[in-house]
Order: sequence, then C-alpha cells, then structure tokens
Amino acid sequence: MDCQYVKLEKKGAIRSITYHSDKEQNLLTIQGMQEILWAIEECRYDEDCRALLFTGWDDCFCMGGYLGDYKNQGAEKIIQFADMLTELHKQMSRFPKPTVAAVNGHTGGGGLSFLETFDMAVSVPWAEFSLPERQNDLAPMISLMSVQNSFSRKICMEMAGLGTRLHADQAMGAGIINRIAENDVMEEAAEYAKRLSDCNISAFGVCKQFYMTASGLSYEQQLEIGKQYLVTMLKSKERKHT
Repeated sequence: MDCQYVKLEKKGAIRSITYHSDKEQNLLTIQGMQEILWAIEECRYDEDCRALLFTGWDDCFCMGGYLGDYKNQGAEKIIQFADMLTELHKQMSRFPKPTVAAVNGHTGGGGLSFLETFDMAVSVPWAEFSLPERQNDLAPMISLMSVQNSFSRKICMEMAGLGTRLHADQAMGAGIINRIAENDVMEEAAEYAKRLSDCNISAFGVCKQFYMTASGLSYEQQLEIGKQYLVTMLKSKERKHT
C-alpha cells in the first residue's frame, strides 16, 4: 500500500508504526485509519515480527478523529468514519503479538481510547490526557470507554463535562500508561517491546485473548473461561517458544 500518513519500519523483531496526520493534533482521518489498519495486518502476518510499537507525530500522540464539518456530512460518510474508528480499536486490541505505545505527546478523545487498546505504554512527562469533545459541543462516546475502565465516575464526568486534563503522573497512577520516560520515549518504549518480544508469543497471545474475553464477566464466569484457556494451552503443541 502506498501510504501518505503511516510509516512502517522493521527493527529486528520489532515493527514500528508512526502515524503522521495532515491534520493538526495528529487527528485520525479515514485515509489515515485505513493506512494504520493496513500496517497492522502487515505486522500480523509477518512471521519475523514479534512485537509492535506505535507512536504519533510532533507534540501529539493523537487527539481524536477528524471528519471535517460533521454537521454538513452525509450519513454515509459519518457511518464510514465510525466504522473505521471502531475497527481500528478492535484490530489493535486483538493483535496477537505484544503492542507498545510510545506516547510522544498530548492524547485525547478517540486517541485516548485508542491508547487503551495497547498492552503497554510509555509517555513523555509533559503529555496531557483529555476528552476534548465538549469543545465541539459533542459528548465523548467511544473515548469515554478508556477512562471509564480506569477512573471513577466523578473523574470521568469532570473530564467529559469540564474538559479537565490529566497529567502524565495521573495517567500512570490510573494505569493508562505504564511509565513516564526519563529520556527518549521511543527508545524506552522500544526497550519494552524488545523485552516482550523475547517472551513466548503464543502464550502472550492467549493471555490477551483471555483478558478481552473475560472482561466484564462475573468471577465464576471468568474462572470457567480461564479453565478452558488453561486446558487448551496445556494440550496445545504450540507451548514451545516460537
């Protein structure tokens, strides 16, 4: 695919995707999301890829999606955008190999919920995390999911209603990111990816599947699903390090 907004690089067993939007704040466009989805698929079927690293551009990781003048957009265009945004979240969250986000700057809206789909994340210390939809008289729908899983209702409503921004240390305390980079964020995120690439990728993939499947279920249901995954994994011929 001839990409305009995505750069896919190979660094040993690590594949890195850099998203550089032509819109301010590194917003997700339909074309941009199509290119990211293409890059994800390339990495999925690349047998030499053992971990995926993703980052944004300039001072923004991603501040959400861009649909132009949405008030004058037709239903077909709006549905296409919504479908693309949800598909992007699904494909990254289901990616069978370890994923790490290098949060190079401010993150908000759909970019914040997209960040939640990664297994691990390292952020620059000055990054802010927000739900900016209120600036356009909109309610955060998909983006609210990310903070809903990490914060209390009161914090969620403050972010959505008042536009309160969280600093990197608050985001780390809530589990949105794993650590704050002391030096170069890409180098430290790449080190995470390298360490993850050395693990049993098949076992890690099963762990991700279980996490997604069991989320929101009762304790008893989680135990039953965990038992099924355990039996399947122990019987599998894929237990060896791949």
